Amino acid sequence: MRTRVSGLGLGPIGGDYALMTPFAGTLLQILRCYLLTEGVAVTNRFGRVTDSVAWSDVTGIQQTTVVDLYMGAHRMEIHRNQSATPLTFLAPGVKSRLVEALLTEGRRAGALQ
Repeated sequence: MRTRVSGLGLGPIGGDYALMTPFAGTLLQILRCYLLTEGVAVTNRFGRVTDSVAWSDVTGIQQTTVVDLYMGAHRMEIHRNQSATPLTFLAPGVKSRLVEALLTEGRRAGALQ
């Protein structure tokens, strides 16, 4: 799995995190998300890269926090240059390590303020 992600040309892997697809319905699909020094890659259950974005193409990140009685999650939309659709996913947990790491890495790369 790491070999496929490393081959994207987005730099070394800085961390990997679990996430859920926002369109999973009642069946939550748990995936793995990789933060790289030059971008973000999302894989499916089988380790295939389903989407990726380089920090140089990021125009902004929109975060929505959803909390209910049983579960909390952060809906993340990473907006890209041009007319490409945003990279969208759910980071599980009220205090998600992925959200902190994503925002920190985005600021470090100069994609976010």
